[in-house]
Amino acid sequence: MAGSPLFYKNRIVITGVRSKEGVDRIVDKLMVLLGEYGFKHKLVGVEIANVTGYAYLGRKLDLPSLAEKIKGVYDPDYRPYLVARLNNATLIISQQGKIVVWGAKSIEQVEELINFLLLKYF
Repeated sequence: MAGSPLFYKNRIVITGVRSKEGVDRIVDKLMVLLGEYGFKHKLVGVEIANVTGYAYLGRKLDLPSLAEKIKGVYDPDYRPYLVARLNNATLIISQQGKIVVWGAKSIEQVEELINFLLLKYF
Protein backbone atom coordinates (compact mmCIF):
# COMPACT_ATOMS: atom_id res chain seq x y z
CA MET A 1 0.00 0.00 0.00
CA ALA A 2 1.50 3.36 -1.02
CA GLY A 3 1.58 5.98 1.70
CA SER A 4 2.05 5.49 5.40
CA PRO A 5 -1.07 5.50 7.57
CA LEU A 6 -0.59 6.50 11.21
CA PHE A 7 -3.22 6.54 13.93
CA TYR A 8 -3.40 9.64 16.13
CA LYS A 9 -6.21 10.79 18.45
CA ASN A 10 -9.01 8.93 16.63
CA ARG A 11 -7.66 10.11 13.28
CA ILE A 12 -5.77 8.41 10.53
CA VAL A 13 -2.89 10.46 9.19
CA ILE A 14 -1.64 9.36 5.77
CA THR A 15 1.72 10.56 4.51
CA GLY A 16 3.64 10.07 1.30
CA VAL A 17 0.69 10.04 -1.10
CA ARG A 18 0.98 11.84 -4.42
CA SER A 19 -2.67 12.42 -5.36
CA LYS A 20 -6.21 12.78 -4.01
CA GLU A 21 -7.08 9.50 -5.72
CA GLY A 22 -4.23 7.84 -3.80
CA VAL A 23 -5.67 9.15 -0.52
CA ASP A 24 -9.11 7.81 -1.45
CA ARG A 25 -7.69 4.35 -2.32
CA ILE A 26 -5.80 4.12 0.98
CA VAL A 27 -8.82 5.26 3.02
CA ASP A 28 -11.02 2.67 1.29
CA LYS A 29 -8.49 -0.11 1.96
CA LEU A 30 -8.11 0.93 5.60
CA MET A 31 -11.87 0.94 6.16
CA VAL A 32 -12.12 -2.60 4.76
CA LEU A 33 -9.13 -3.75 6.81
CA LEU A 34 -10.51 -2.26 10.04
CA GLY A 35 -13.84 -3.98 9.40
CA GLU A 36 -12.11 -7.32 8.81
CA TYR A 37 -10.45 -7.04 12.22
CA GLY A 38 -13.74 -6.30 13.94
CA PHE A 39 -13.29 -2.59 14.60
CA LYS A 40 -16.50 -0.61 14.59
CA HIS A 41 -15.71 2.49 12.62
CA LYS A 42 -17.40 5.37 10.92
CA LEU A 43 -15.71 7.62 8.40
CA VAL A 44 -16.54 11.19 9.37
CA GLY A 45 -14.54 12.95 6.69
CA VAL A 46 -11.34 13.22 4.72
CA GLU A 47 -9.25 16.38 4.74
CA ILE A 48 -6.02 17.15 2.96
CA ALA A 49 -4.06 19.24 5.44
CA ASN A 50 -0.56 19.54 4.04
CA VAL A 51 0.70 19.41 0.46
CA THR A 52 4.38 19.68 -0.43
CA GLY A 53 5.47 20.67 -3.92
CA TYR A 54 8.79 21.01 -5.69
CA ALA A 55 10.03 23.07 -8.63
CA TYR A 56 13.42 23.48 -10.26
CA LEU A 57 14.13 26.68 -12.18
CA GLY A 58 17.39 25.46 -13.73
CA ARG A 59 19.40 28.58 -12.90
CA LYS A 60 21.21 30.19 -9.99
CA LEU A 61 19.35 32.74 -7.90
CA ASP A 62 20.45 35.87 -6.05
CA LEU A 63 19.03 34.94 -2.66
CA PRO A 64 19.88 38.19 -0.79
CA SER A 65 17.93 40.37 -3.25
CA LEU A 66 15.11 37.83 -3.58
CA ALA A 67 14.79 37.67 0.24
CA GLU A 68 14.40 41.44 0.31
CA LYS A 69 11.75 41.41 -2.43
CA ILE A 70 9.58 38.67 -0.96
CA LYS A 71 10.28 39.54 2.69
CA GLY A 72 11.98 36.23 3.34
CA VAL A 73 14.81 35.26 5.65
CA TYR A 74 18.22 34.50 4.21
CA ASP A 75 21.21 34.13 6.52
CA PRO A 76 23.97 32.10 4.83
CA ASP A 77 25.78 31.71 8.17
CA TYR A 78 22.72 29.97 9.62
CA ARG A 79 21.26 28.13 6.61
CA PRO A 80 22.17 28.06 2.89
CA TYR A 81 18.65 28.77 1.63
CA LEU A 82 15.93 31.39 1.76
CA VAL A 83 12.79 30.79 3.82
CA ALA A 84 9.63 32.78 3.14
CA ARG A 85 5.95 32.57 4.08
CA LEU A 86 3.44 33.26 1.33
CA ASN A 87 -0.27 32.57 1.45
CA ASN A 88 0.02 30.41 4.62
CA ALA A 89 2.64 28.16 3.04
CA THR A 90 6.40 28.02 3.59
CA LEU A 91 8.78 28.34 0.65
CA ILE A 92 12.33 27.09 0.85
CA ILE A 93 14.44 28.40 -2.04
CA SER A 94 18.01 27.36 -2.78
CA GLN A 95 20.64 29.31 -4.66
CA GLN A 96 20.65 26.56 -7.32
CA GLY A 97 17.04 27.41 -8.23
CA LYS A 98 15.21 24.69 -6.33
CA ILE A 99 11.92 25.68 -4.68
CA VAL A 100 10.06 23.59 -2.11
CA VAL A 101 6.54 24.67 -1.16
CA TRP A 102 5.62 23.18 2.18
CA GLY A 103 2.34 23.32 4.08
CA ALA A 104 0.04 24.20 1.17
CA LYS A 105 -3.57 23.06 1.35
CA SER A 106 -3.86 21.87 -2.26
CA ILE A 107 -1.88 21.10 -5.39
CA GLU A 108 -3.49 24.17 -6.94
CA GLN A 109 -2.07 26.37 -4.16
CA VAL A 110 1.42 24.97 -4.82
CA GLU A 111 1.05 25.77 -8.53
CA GLU A 112 -0.29 29.27 -7.77
CA LEU A 113 2.60 30.08 -5.45
CA ILE A 114 5.25 28.89 -7.90
CA ASN A 115 3.57 30.74 -10.80
CA PHE A 116 3.29 33.88 -8.65
CA LEU A 117 7.02 33.75 -7.92
CA LEU A 118 7.89 33.16 -11.55
CA LEU A 119 5.70 35.97 -12.87
CA LYS A 120 6.53 38.56 -10.25
CA TYR A 121 10.21 37.99 -9.40
CA PHE A 122 11.90 36.10 -12.24
